[in-house]
Amino acid sequence: MIVTPGKFRRKGLVEIPNELIAKPEFEFDLDRYLKFKEADMIPKAVEMRLRYKADPFAFVQEQLGISCENWEDDTPPIGWDGSYWPIWSKQREILNALVKYRKVAVRSGHGLGKSFIAAICVMYLAYVWKGLGVTTAPTFRQVEKVLWGEIHWLYNNAGGRNKMGGDLKKTSLDLGDKWFVEGFSTRDPKAAITGFHEENVFAIVDEAGGVAQEVFDAIEGILTSGNSFILLIGNPIEAGGPFEDAFKPGSGFYPIHLSCWDCPNVRHKTNIYPKLVSYTWPVEKKERWGEDSNLYRVRVDGNFPVEGKDSLIPVKYIDLALSAELPEDKIATFGVDVARQGSDRTVIGVRYKSGKFKVLEITEKKPITDTVRRVKSWYDSMVGVDIPDDEKPPINVDDIGVGGGVVDILIEDEYPVNGINGSESPEDVAPEDDDMKPEKFLNMRAWVYWKLRIAFMKQVASIEDEDIGYELSKIPLAFSSKGKIKIPDKDEIRKSMNGMSPDLADCMMLAWAKDEADVYTTMVRML
Repeated sequence: MIVTPGKFRRKGLVEIPNELIAKPEFEFDLDRYLKFKEADMIPKAVEMRLRYKADPFAFVQEQLGISCENWEDDTPPIGWDGSYWPIWSKQREILNALVKYRKVAVRSGHGLGKSFIAAICVMYLAYVWKGLGVTTAPTFRQVEKVLWGEIHWLYNNAGGRNKMGGDLKKTSLDLGDKWFVEGFSTRDPKAAITGFHEENVFAIVDEAGGVAQEVFDAIEGILTSGNSFILLIGNPIEAGGPFEDAFKPGSGFYPIHLSCWDCPNVRHKTNIYPKLVSYTWPVEKKERWGEDSNLYRVRVDGNFPVEGKDSLIPVKYIDLALSAELPEDKIATFGVDVARQGSDRTVIGVRYKSGKFKVLEITEKKPITDTVRRVKSWYDSMVGVDIPDDEKPPINVDDIGVGGGVVDILIEDEYPVNGINGSESPEDVAPEDDDMKPEKFLNMRAWVYWKLRIAFMKQVASIEDEDIGYELSKIPLAFSSKGKIKIPDKDEIRKSMNGMSPDLADCMMLAWAKDEADVYTTMVRML
């Protein structure tokens, strides 16, 4: 076999690196290579790299210090003291498949260690394959805090620069000339990703379900060499998108599926791995959400949603809002959904200027006076009393039924309040853009829910509670006989929620209703 300088050639399972080539051209055979090896004439670094290419788990164990002990059925051996946790079977499958097949797509449920194994893949491809790499995710927070947070932990845990070498920054790893890894968000993919062309190139797409087609196209453009790798990994949050296409026959990707039911904690009904999803979580979500709900399909089963055009807020944007982590800055509004009947709950929530929404309190079967007391207590403790009236954030209260009594008492006690009657026409509302023209909507409830939908789709809303996400995923989009957008009332939505009422979703909707209190706005104009 003739070996040309600067290239790798393979004979059997042995790969010959350019470091072994002493002349412009020479005849090579396996026996000669083995003699060099036995005589210790092969540089140690080269030998290690060859071994790690054949055995990626040796690199993870020896260089990163992460146990790769292969527990049968992910069952801890007798005598295990809980002081370490090896990567579990599905994580092993992902790393193995990436080395073998080069193109791997992983759809996963929630809390299964997908970003951790993606970070391991970054370190392996960078150090062993000397790959020039890019990583990306839908938002910069996901790039910096999630994937690169794991990379920083691995780097420091392994000994940092003293052992691993390279210059690690927030979202970059510089290892030498034309040898580096960069992390980008997908806001401007063409400018960030295009132009990378080397012999060994790799791309890691974290939370791939939220990444647009143009990003995948840009990545495909840099993976042109024979030694290129791509890993798509994330929750399958969008039906029919490019991430789902990677799981179809003929896509070229090796598909892997992780369900929460595969997790060692869940299978063995004990929390062996403290950082993975707890064994009770999927059971609780199955009972709360139901197996036919899209949020269950995505976050528990790791399957793509089944969504039609009647979904007000697609699961994709609900999932992004659950991971957005917007700051708790200045308070914008409070929302209060008052219980109207037996199984309903009274929910008090707050919206911040950033778009973050937070549930403050949930109560059941409380008298109006008690609800008012609780609202005032939250308002006084979070807003204070020493700011001008026209700067105080409003309290938006459901004004239908018993909620009207809450509105009356708050007005009497001089709190900035708006009574939101969802059945009224939104004609008096000033449109913020063409999508919000009042004549397009049947009533105020539809107008405000549409405003909330826009906030989710623009990714300027975040939530912490998965149950809010579940309720929002059950809010359908409908049209009146005259073609106006409408949202079914609570009684109709209950039918798809096993009798439960979407009180959390309605509280969040109310928090988006009005940004100023009518009573103070009127007073300021009069003055």
